[in-house]
Amino acid sequence: MREARTHAWGVLPTGPQATQHTAPTVQTVQLERTKSGQVALSHRISGPDSGTAAEAVSLILQGTATQARRVAADLLGATVIVHEWRDERGQLALRRASLLTRFATLGGPVLAGTAVDADFSGLPFSLPWKDLAGVSSRVVGQPPAGWKLRPILLHPSPAAAVVTATALALTSRDGRANAQWLANRPVMPALTLTDLPFANGASDDIGTPARPFELIHDGAICPPVQLLQGLPAGRSIWDHYTSRCGPAPLVRLEMSGIQAAVPREALEVVWCVDSPPGCRSDGTLELRCLCRISGIPDLWFFLTLRAKPLSLLRHVSGLVGPASRVNTSSDVITPAFAMASAAELERSGRAVVQPWSPSRSSWSDIYT
Repeated sequence: MREARTHAWGVLPTGPQATQHTAPTVQTVQLERTKSGQVALSHRISGPDSGTAAEAVSLILQGTATQARRVAADLLGATVIVHEWRDERGQLALRRASLLTRFATLGGPVLAGTAVDADFSGLPFSLPWKDLAGVSSRVVGQPPAGWKLRPILLHPSPAAAVVTATALALTSRDGRANAQWLANRPVMPALTLTDLPFANGASDDIGTPARPFELIHDGAICPPVQLLQGLPAGRSIWDHYTSRCGPAPLVRLEMSGIQAAVPREALEVVWCVDSPPGCRSDGTLELRCLCRISGIPDLWFFLTLRAKPLSLLRHVSGLVGPASRVNTSSDVITPAFAMASAAELERSGRAVVQPWSPSRSSWSDIYT
């Protein structure tokens, strides 16, 4: 069995004056499967309709630059990747595009990304432009009095970082052992975290059905799924350059569960600053964030939040608003989180929330 996969990508160069995108790069690889469905080899070909993928990249980059100018967002650069998979009959089986952008703020660059399946026309408009509008020129001050007592509204961008860190905490080698120990115990509010396959419903590249599986179900940790060749069943993707299977380029995750009303007079944690947040060696997640108070849109300030991701989820009272698709270090579908106040987080002894002042090196890094 043969199938073709086309990957096209292009960038808007980094820099405050960047307006012209580079010519898209397109690569099409033909894969050959054994009767068991396992990919055995691949080679590059001149792909069918590869020009449509390149055209989509150009249109998305142009639309992104136009939107940034319209709302006065200081766009530093953007990257678009388009995936098109065709089956043995040449029929389109998967079409997905992702957009990752970088914006300047007074505290350093902010990453904003999203993705869409099938219809790409609306992708440049899918970023939260309202929250990006003019943020690079807003006055940044100190948190107002009483900020620690306000309930927290964690916007989708930092919420996605918590979701990604939670998945890592449950799927790493040590995390799998911990998940097995905690399996089926309700340890948090009624939230469900689902790991989604790169191509839902199809077989992965070792011939295993690719199905969603839950890491958390209704607040209870799920037993870890079976590993095949070191990866969760249904998650192996062929790498043409190494001629072997490995993990997908991005983990795909979805958070769902109990709904909550928008907290009044909330401390809004809107953006993660600098590179995508990561975990320390002990599993602690550190978020350096650009924040504001509900109803005071022109006052921004910086906070650092440090905690284990599972500890943060225990303090989520519910999910707020429609789900957003955030595509930075992972492809995450999640609403905002309504959470306890910073004071309550710290009283638990499992979190630290404190003001943070970016160094001047952060400012100089904006345009590098």
